[in-house]
Amino acid sequence: MSEGFLDRWSRRKRTADLPKQEEPASEPPSKIEAEEEVPADLPDPESLTAESDITVFLRKGVPAALRNAALRRMWALDPVISNHRDVAVDYAWDWNTPGGVPGNGVAPAPETIQRMVRDLLEPRQELPPSPVEQAMEEGPKQPDPLPADERKAALPTPDPEVLLEEPPRPPRRHGGARPV
Repeated sequence: MSEGFLDRWSRRKRTADLPKQEEPASEPPSKIEAEEEVPADLPDPESLTAESDITVFLRKGVPAALRNAALRRMWALDPVISNHRDVAVDYAWDWNTPGGVPGNGVAPAPETIQRMVRDLLEPRQELPPSPVEQAMEEGPKQPDPLPADERKAALPTPDPEVLLEEPPRPPRRHGGARPV
């Protein structure tokens, strides 16, 4: 007869509550224990320098904790990585200290001041006009077909009675409700 879900759960729960029996010592070490054995040719991760070769830590069989410690040490030694501050991260700057955030605060950034002084003291070079500016200065390329007087005469004159009439309003829509 097959065992149901609750029967199987109950049996496993009862066996989990029983005290564990110790395994015989003659068995070979488990896979987890084998990974924790440190190879003898590995240097101490704290003794690594920026010129050290860490490929020995990346081999198979090196414990993950030791590999991560070596990688962490190499990242801390590289000034490009360790001194990097992402300008998009708000918590990378000290917002409570005046001048703690470059570009924000009372005084402008030094680069901005230098650019402003350079713009004030150096004469500006005149840029050639853009094609749009040239076209605006030259005016329309085609002459008007009608003089101004004839253009006014060609326009239709509105009927004064039509101007006084109010345009028709669209019917009001109230949905299903009606005012009482």
